[in-house]
Amino acid sequence: MEMVRCMLFDTRMRKAFWGFAALTAVHIINRLPSSTCEGKTPFEMCFGVPPSIGHLRVFGCFAYRHIPSAGRQKLDPKAQKCQMIGYKEASGSRVYWVYDEISKQVLITRDVVFDETRTIKTTTQHTERAAVQVEGPQVSADMRQQEGALEDDEGQGQGY
Repeated sequence: MEMVRCMLFDTRMRKAFWGFAALTAVHIINRLPSSTCEGKTPFEMCFGVPPSIGHLRVFGCFAYRHIPSAGRQKLDPKAQKCQMIGYKEASGSRVYWVYDEISKQVLITRDVVFDETRTIKTTTQHTERAAVQVEGPQVSADMRQQEGALEDDEGQGQGY
C-alpha cells in the first residue's frame, strides 16, 4: 500500500483512484526481479518467459486518446486529453485505462499517445510558479500607482 499511497500523492489524484493505483502497482511489481523468486520476476515464474516492459508508462501522466472519426465531426478535435491510470491486464495486448477529467469517465483505449513529462502535479507546479511571478510585479506596480496618487493629492494641498 505504500507504493499506492506514493503514486496517488505524487500525481495529486483523488483517493477514489486507489483501486487503479493498486492494480498498477501490482502490474509493476510482477515485472520486477524478486529475491524470493531467485532473481526472476513473478511474471517469469508464472509464464516461463521474461516480461515485456516496453508498455510501462508513468502513472498519472497525460494521455491523448484518439477519437475515432465515427465519434467526431469534421472540425472536432482528433484527440482527447486524459490521465493514464492503469493497464488492462486480461487483454493480452497494450491496452490502457485512462481517465477523462471533463466527462468524469474511465475509458479503455489502445490508441493513445503519452506525454510522460507532464502530470497534473507538474502542471500545477508550473501554474503556481507562473502565478507567483506574475502577481509579484503587478502588486508592486499597483502599490506604486497608489503611492503616486497619494503623493499627488498631498502635493495639491486640497486640505481634506
